[in-house]
Amino acid sequence: MKNLYKYSKNIVLFITSSLAGVVLFLWVMSINLGTSIMTSDFHRDLFEKNNIYYETQSEINNLVQSIFIDLSSQLPQLSDQQKEIFAILQDSISPEMIKMNIDTIADGLFKYFKGEKSFLPDIIIDTDSLSSENLKEVKEDSLEDISDTTDSEYVLSKIKRVNLNAILLSINRSDVLDMLLFIKLLYFIIDFVPVFCVLILVLLFLKALLFSRNLKEMLKWLFGLFMTCGILNIITAIFCMVYSYKILPENMYMLSVSIPLKSEILLSYVQDCLIPIFVFCIASGILMTLVSFLVLSFNGPADKFSLINIFKLKLSAKHRKLLEYTVITLLLVFSLSFLCFELYSFKKDFESSNFSNLISRLTNSNSYTEIISAKDDTIYTLQIKLVDIEDNSPVSGIQISVNGKTDNPEKYHNIAGITDEAGTVKFTLGKGTFHLIFSPVGGSTDYILPSPFFYDLKSVGTTLLTVNLDKYNAVTPSTGIAEIEVLDEDNLPVKGIELCVDSFETPTQYSKLTPYRGVSTSTPAKNPEASSNPDRFFSVTNEEGIAVFRLTSGLYNIKFSPDKFPEDYKIPELFEINCSPDLTTRYTIRLVKAHQ
Repeated sequence: MKNLYKYSKNIVLFITSSLAGVVLFLWVMSINLGTSIMTSDFHRDLFEKNNIYYETQSEINNLVQSIFIDLSSQLPQLSDQQKEIFAILQDSISPEMIKMNIDTIADGLFKYFKGEKSFLPDIIIDTDSLSSENLKEVKEDSLEDISDTTDSEYVLSKIKRVNLNAILLSINRSDVLDMLLFIKLLYFIIDFVPVFCVLILVLLFLKALLFSRNLKEMLKWLFGLFMTCGILNIITAIFCMVYSYKILPENMYMLSVSIPLKSEILLSYVQDCLIPIFVFCIASGILMTLVSFLVLSFNGPADKFSLINIFKLKLSAKHRKLLEYTVITLLLVFSLSFLCFELYSFKKDFESSNFSNLISRLTNSNSYTEIISAKDDTIYTLQIKLVDIEDNSPVSGIQISVNGKTDNPEKYHNIAGITDEAGTVKFTLGKGTFHLIFSPVGGSTDYILPSPFFYDLKSVGTTLLTVNLDKYNAVTPSTGIAEIEVLDEDNLPVKGIELCVDSFETPTQYSKLTPYRGVSTSTPAKNPEASSNPDRFFSVTNEEGIAVFRLTSGLYNIKFSPDKFPEDYKIPELFEINCSPDLTTRYTIRLVKAHQ
C-alpha cells in the first residue's frame, strides 16, 4: 500500500511538473509575441527592409490604371470630368502619401487589435496636387452653388480621408473584415494568457507542495518544469526554421491569393517575422535547460532540509504540519477564486466583443461534401448549395466568388456566381485548390456567411458542397456601432453638437433596398424603444468631433438638434446611416458656414 501511494505521488508530481512546464512555455511565448510581431514598430522596420512602400505604390498605380482602362473600354463616352477625377487620383498617389498611409494604417490596426480603438483606421487622400488657382475660383462661388456643385476638383479637395471599414464594405470584402476581427480575437486571447499562466502555475506549484514531503522532491518538480519548457522552446525554434525555409516557400500561393504583392516579397516578409521568434525560442530553450540542471544540482544539500522545517514555530510536528497544509490550502483556494474571476471577465469581454459570430463563420462546421462521378475524367465541377440550418430551406441571392489555379494544365480561374432560388450555383473548374468568398448581393443579409476558405477540388465529376447557414440571433438582435464625425470647413473636429435618431427601418425592410441610395423620402415608423431608452438614441460629439451610437442592425435617419447647434453654421439635412451587425461604421459630416 505504501509503494502504491509513493508511485501515485510520483505520477502526480510528474504530470503537474509537465503541465507547469507547458504553462511556463505559453507565458514565455506570449511575452515573445507581445514584444515582437504584435507591435507596430516591429513591422515598420520590416516595411523599410522589404521595400513594402515601393511595392504598394506600384500595385496601386497598376490598379488605378487598369480601372481607368476598363471603364474607358466599357464606357467610350467617359466624360472629361471623370477622366479628370482619375488623373487627380493618379497624381495624388505619391511615395510620401503611400508611406504616410501605410504607417498610419499600421498604427491604427494595431490599436484596433489591442482594443484601444473600436474602429478601423482612415486612409488619407492627398489632394494638394490641385492647382490653387482652380480652388480659388471654386471658393469664390456662393455657398448655394458649392452645395450643389459637381465640380470634381472642389469635391476631391474636401475629401481628406476615407475609413477603411467603409471601403471594404463598399467592395464586398467582408472576408478582410473577418480576418482583421480574427486577428483582434488572437490579441484578445494573448492579452489574457500571462494572467492565466501565472495563476495556473501558482495552482500547480501549491498542489505539488501538498504532495511533496521534502525539498528534494520539489527540486525534482522544478527540474521537470524548466526542462519541459526548454524542450518546447527548442522544438518551436526548429519548427519555425523548417516552416520558414521548407514548408512556406511551397505554399506561398495560398498567401499571394489574399495579398496582392509579389510572392518573393511576401516570403521575405514572413521569414523576417519568424526569425525573432526563432532566436528568442533558442535562447529561452538553452536558458531553461541550464536552469533545470542548476536546480538539480541542489539535490545534495536539499537532503538536510524539510518543507516542515521552513516554519520556524515552536509547535509540535503534528501542529506544524497542520499549519503548513492550512496555509497551502488557503493559498490554493484564493488562487482558484482569482482564476474563476479572470475566466468570468474573459467570457464577459468575449461576448461583448461579438466574437461568437466570427467563430461560427470561421469554423465552417456546417458544411458537408458529396461526389457525383462523371463519364468524362477531365470534368471537375463544383456545385455549392446554401441552406438554412433550421428548416433546410435554400438561401438565394448570395454571391460566391471562386479563384485559384488548376494543377494540370495550369490555368487560373477567377469567376463568380449567385445562388438561385434553389440555393445553388455551379462552377466548371479543374483539379486544384480554390479560394471561395461569400458575400451578399444586396449589401446585407439575415444570415451569418462563412469566412472565405480554400477548397481542394480533387474528385472527377460533380462535387456537391452544402453549407448550412445560421441566422443572426433573432432573440437578441445583433448590434453595431455608428460613429458620426462632425468637422468644420478646415477639417477640424467640432465639439458639443447633439445628434439624435429620428427614425429607423428594420433589417427586413432594408434588405430589399439598394445599399448606396440617398435618404428615403418616406417617413419610417418611430423606433418603439426611443421613449423607453432615450439615452441610447442621443449623442454629443466629443473632443474628436465624434458622436457614438450603439444600435441594433438597421437603417436609421439621423438629425442634428437645432437648439444645440452653432448659429454660424448651416444645419445639415436629415441623413441616413446603415448600422451593420458586429461592426463599427463611421460617417463624416462637414459643416458649412451659414449665410450672413
